[in-house]
Amino acid sequence: MTTSTLPDLIPYLVSLVISSGIAIYVWNHRHVNGGVYFAGFVVGQAVWVFGYILELGSRSLDAKLFWDNFQWIPSTFVPLSTLLFALNYVQSPLRYSRRLIYFILTLQIIFLVLVYTNPFHHIISSDARLIRNPPFNTLYYDFHIGFVFWFLVAYTLFAVSIGYLVKFLHDSKHFYRPQIVILIIGFLVPILGGIITLAEIITISGQRDISPFTFAMSNTLVAWGLYRFNLLDVVPVARETVFENMADGVIVIDQARRVVDLNRAAEALIEQPNARVIGQSVDVVFSRWSDLIEKYRSAPTVREQFAIGPIENQRHLEVNISPLHDDKQRFIGRLVVIRDITQQVTDQAEIRQRSLELESANQQLQTAW
Repeated sequence: MTTSTLPDLIPYLVSLVISSGIAIYVWNHRHVNGGVYFAGFVVGQAVWVFGYILELGSRSLDAKLFWDNFQWIPSTFVPLSTLLFALNYVQSPLRYSRRLIYFILTLQIIFLVLVYTNPFHHIISSDARLIRNPPFNTLYYDFHIGFVFWFLVAYTLFAVSIGYLVKFLHDSKHFYRPQIVILIIGFLVPILGGIITLAEIITISGQRDISPFTFAMSNTLVAWGLYRFNLLDVVPVARETVFENMADGVIVIDQARRVVDLNRAAEALIEQPNARVIGQSVDVVFSRWSDLIEKYRSAPTVREQFAIGPIENQRHLEVNISPLHDDKQRFIGRLVVIRDITQQVTDQAEIRQRSLELESANQQLQTAW
């Protein structure tokens, strides 16, 4: 690297500064869903650009290969960070799958080992050479099957990540959609940049890798989202998470009177697991309460309290049944909300008992006087 090439490095240094700044901001907001992994995504980009700058500034083939290999370390962890962010942001159950994470990590480690041992087998690349492209010499090599395999793995992870975010975008309220769109574009820009780099559609200053510039573009967009939409400050909560964590039991019934969904509270109340109930007729699922099923079979809305179980261990439930309609107001099923009001009924009974005792004591005092 010489002083004459420093001006040509300014765009790359700007990209490094932007990525580093976003990384610091995101790290300070790592408490949100997927915040740590999004920070990993941006830090990976910053380290990648750092290595690329040092590669550009190197003059010998060995030095350029050293820094090129260095860049593979963050570049292999960026796809996993993207997937983990998406899974946590949309609160998918897959975010707890250690097997999935360990499997991907194993592939990454194998690939990196192949990168650093490439001179012995050339599974990743071959025919490394320098091509004079002022202001920097360009490192070129031919890709082999090992690289193609990792490319397919990485872009599969990217595709799955974008798919989760797009579905979440569709399911989210309008208020949250702009920030989700920004995240999707922020991921897509460097992904498309990687494809353009491999296809050599665009070269900048004789360099085929345009990743630093796509990082700068995507992180500038994310920076604007942080300012404009409070990105990572106001984060949507997946409806599934809300549904599963409700204290009341919720059961969804379709037009054919089959149970199509229920939350954990409902499973506990009816004492049947989700897998056994889904798809079953309400007549089967609630066979213990067949009289109530028959009573409310045609009722459009229901609000009822009833007791279940033996007297010594009786539970009191409040059931609310309401119709479900789609966007065109067509009837598609019924929503059943079951609330355990045993404690409330018990408390009310105790209050009534104490009132009777006080009234009795008061009458006795009046009689005594």
